Amino acid sequence: MPPLPSYLYQYPQSKNFFFRFRISRQIIKSLGIKSFTFVASLQTANLAHARWFALYVSARIKKDCNRIINNEFKDNISMENNVRMDFTSDELQSLEDFHNSIFSKNSGYTPKNWDFRAYLKERFSIYLSMAKYAISTEKQIKFDINKFDDVKDSDAKRYEEHLKSTLDTGDSASSFEQLAHQHYLMAYLHDYNAFLKSPEFTDYNDQDIRSLSLNLNSDAEDAFKRDGHGIDYFEMEGMTTDLPLDKAAINRFFARHAWLEFQFKRQLVSQLKKFSNSYDNFAEEEIDNEDMPLTMWKHYDDVFSTYSDTLSMIEKLKKSDRQAARQSNAIKLKPTFKKFLDDKKKEVLPDTVNQYQTSFNFFYELLGENYDLRKLDKKEAVKIKDAVKNKAANSEKGRDKETIAVKTINRYLKNFDAFLAWCDDEGLEVKSKIFTRLKLKETSANSDKRRPYSPDEILAVVNYKPSDKREAAAFREDAFWFPKIALYTGMRLNEISYLTVNDFCVEDGIHYISLFDKDLKTGSSNRKIPIHSKLIAFGLLDLVENRKKEKLKIVFHQSRIGKDKPNKYGWGEKVSRWYNRSCLKQIGIDKAVESENGYMVDFHALRTTFISCCKVKGLSGYIVKQIVGHMDDDDITFGTYGSEVSTKLEAMKDVIERIDY
Repeated sequence: MPPLPSYLYQYPQSKNFFFRFRISRQIIKSLGIKSFTFVASLQTANLAHARWFALYVSARIKKDCNRIINNEFKDNISMENNVRMDFTSDELQSLEDFHNSIFSKNSGYTPKNWDFRAYLKERFSIYLSMAKYAISTEKQIKFDINKFDDVKDSDAKRYEEHLKSTLDTGDSASSFEQLAHQHYLMAYLHDYNAFLKSPEFTDYNDQDIRSLSLNLNSDAEDAFKRDGHGIDYFEMEGMTTDLPLDKAAINRFFARHAWLEFQFKRQLVSQLKKFSNSYDNFAEEEIDNEDMPLTMWKHYDDVFSTYSDTLSMIEKLKKSDRQAARQSNAIKLKPTFKKFLDDKKKEVLPDTVNQYQTSFNFFYELLGENYDLRKLDKKEAVKIKDAVKNKAANSEKGRDKETIAVKTINRYLKNFDAFLAWCDDEGLEVKSKIFTRLKLKETSANSDKRRPYSPDEILAVVNYKPSDKREAAAFREDAFWFPKIALYTGMRLNEISYLTVNDFCVEDGIHYISLFDKDLKTGSSNRKIPIHSKLIAFGLLDLVENRKKEKLKIVFHQSRIGKDKPNKYGWGEKVSRWYNRSCLKQIGIDKAVESENGYMVDFHALRTTFISCCKVKGLSGYIVKQIVGHMDDDDITFGTYGSEVSTKLEAMKDVIERIDY
């Protein structure tokens, strides 16, 4: 048979178990009596019953002892209003009856001549009766023992780790709130606090209490338990108690109480569950249903309600651990995309890099920079697709009232797909190809097409002059040239913005613009473009000469003022924004109306106009492709067999000069 707990005893010749209770020093001191141990029969040979009876009786005796110390019997049944507010009428009546049984003249008990042994014997029969009644009516009690799951050793260890962490954090309030026996801790806290601030503690404060198990007393706790030196002792000895408080030591006092009580509750619940599951009310004698005040059950409820709170805290700790583990292993969106972009910068041109950056800036806003890519699945991909479909068009280009085109939606999805494919190639645990089948079908009905400008609109663009002195004030010269160059060369906005004085060349008397050795959209974007006579007449070559005299390298430098590097839209962003927001509006083009009709009219439509004019005039498609930078890499006829031959500038000049609006 395993050894019995300290509160149970069994005489060799007796089948019944006995309850024993050592009276605390505080009670002895308070009542002025000698130390003794109270022993009484539990009147049962059933060990499970005996454990339950003993624990219950012990709890009630400790609680009443504390009330005796604080002289709370009279105070609690005081008829003062402020006390009445704490109890129901039934509870007040029960307390009055209890008070009368203790302090009536006939009872023989008064604070002056208290017979504590006799009092405990009288109270023991009451508590024993209550314990038996509790067992017989267990199914009706507020807390169902069987609702508590068994606590794993690993969970208990996690709770101990949490309590030990409070030694430094000082987060002992939550531990204290989970104590059902707070009064016990508080009864000793004042004295222990004085002990920690006394010279006696200096003999023990060099111990590493942070690594010490909470199952063990620290050296200081052992000394306090052995000697019990508190504030009265130090005052009597004339010893100071004003040394700095060791916060870790006082926090451990809270943590150790919480840990020991948790183990007590864990064992209590385990034993009571076994007893509850094996209890057979038909095998027991009938127990009288005595009237008992609700206050008698409060301590019983406190044990299990606080145990429930502790179990909830353990679950929160485990959840926090899981979240921390997931976070530490997360494949975060922004840092991963940056690595992807670093690789892509070695493979693709800056314009493509900018497109990647633009789409992922939106994804950052949508998902968060630290979004864990491992969570991305087909369902999430559909949500992302819907968000892209509802995204407003680029407000930076004056299109904030429009949704983006189907082609642009597909580019966003394609960029994310390419990113996930790269992640997969890098061995990252992500799901790839989840956007592949989500792309929208591009038709004439769902795609806004850029239309060419009409002759009247072209004339208005070429002759446009801002009427408001504030319009494009800082880059008025650049605003003058960009639309004209685009109309007569088919150049892209950012190609124009990169032009330097060295890009303007002459060969065999033909002036041309060289776009070689630049970071342009594609390889075919590197090309020579003869300068139209109209541009020369406007004074473009004179402008370049002036830049040389001014010792300026960049031809169109005004739009770069205030910038040290291009943003995601390039150096031409200011001109683009002005053109799309102001210029088009002033010449009578309503972008919203155009969009309703399925058209997109913007700066890039100037390039569309140039190419359309070439087509209308039946100009050589091959030469036009060279001029605008559309030569296909897989063009076998000219790209493979004619790769070592270039078209003469004279032929290209003839095509350019045919452009006449």
